[in-house]
Amino acid sequence: MLTDNALEISFHHLALDKQAEIMWRAPNNPYEYTDALNDAVRRHFDAKVRFMKNLKIINDEEAVTINIFHGFRNEVYHIGLQHERVLPTISRFYLKVASDILSRQSLASLTYGVGLKPPDRVAKYFKNVNSVFPPLPSEYFDACSQISKKIVFEAAELAVALAEHMEELIDETDISLDTLSRDTPNPCTRDEVIVRCLAWKAAATDEAKEFARLNGCQVQGGFAYVDWIAKNYKLPIKKDPIENWRKRKDRLRLEENPHKALKLYRNFIDETVEIRNEIADSHAAFDRYIDGLIDERRGK
Repeated sequence: MLTDNALEISFHHLALDKQAEIMWRAPNNPYEYTDALNDAVRRHFDAKVRFMKNLKIINDEEAVTINIFHGFRNEVYHIGLQHERVLPTISRFYLKVASDILSRQSLASLTYGVGLKPPDRVAKYFKNVNSVFPPLPSEYFDACSQISKKIVFEAAELAVALAEHMEELIDETDISLDTLSRDTPNPCTRDEVIVRCLAWKAAATDEAKEFARLNGCQVQGGFAYVDWIAKNYKLPIKKDPIENWRKRKDRLRLEENPHKALKLYRNFIDETVEIRNEIADSHAAFDRYIDGLIDERRGK
């Protein structure tokens, strides 16, 4: 979160500096990226990232990685602890990426706010840290480079950590599919479990209700309506995805490029979250059903 905040603030001030720089351009010499710059000085993080690409401060691969990291940061901040198994590894990667980027940005000078004093921990990087004059830009760039070199980070470690977390998520879904297909009062195939879970969710949406109305559905609700949705409505998937997910996990484990590894992981998380959550919720509902039967037989 601190790395993300530092990078966002840096990007914002770089955009402000560019805005001040082009203010005095002649009307017949407009700035090529004016619209992107205007977006960058507002609040949205992705607009700042896009503008940094325009300035050639970051490349396409780094832009994707930074936006993924920002997504992690928001999940940790707004939702609570997420991805806790991989946070230590990806935090080191983010700090390295940020340090490398900030070490090659363009700065004419450094300034402090009135009355502000640099924290003591920067004294090992800047000369005369208690001086009334701020450090030279060269000292700042050198400090960023030093931090990057000190970070203990291995690309293979990142790929393995992400793959192991992916494997945990896959195993959890695999176990739930087995339970829901074999141990419920109405056993079915794993494919049928997938369809049922997604059909129940889809059936409640306005889109599915309108589809049913326009396509001759004769039932208004209940199990018959959900069955009709399962047979006729286009669901995201209708087959057991576990084997394909495991192949994706194996590809991730072998990925040597940390940027690509992170993207593979994030794509999996985003593309599978709906079905994983639906299966997990169904499994939890079945567990509550079993607990209720046990309590009933105990006379509770």
